[in-house]
Amino acid sequence: MPSIPILFISLFFLIGGVAHFVAMDTFISAMPAYLGYHKELVIISGEGIMAGDYRVKPMMTALQRHTFNGLLDHVEIVIEPTDDRAWARGAASVVISKVFESPMLIGC
Repeated sequence: MPSIPILFISLFFLIGGVAHFVAMDTFISAMPAYLGYHKELVIISGEGIMAGDYRVKPMMTALQRHTFNGLLDHVEIVIEPTDDRAWARGAASVVISKVFESPMLIGC
């Protein structure tokens, strides 16, 4: 049986995920106005984007092929290249997560 902290964290994320759909207006109001569509925005980022059309064109083709008719009509897709700051943020989040790690979970 999972420990109490893991159950609590799981419940927290489950409720948070459901809240994104139940109280959508609350989360949409946090999005900056310059992003355009708030419900229909997909941001694609990561190392693969640096390959340009070699990776992006097949991805867009697959996206159009595997969605229902008209579903992408009101969707804005933003390609956001990644730089070294993304790596730094990721590394910093790993370090910070270790600072706040529960001593009860060490060695599990």
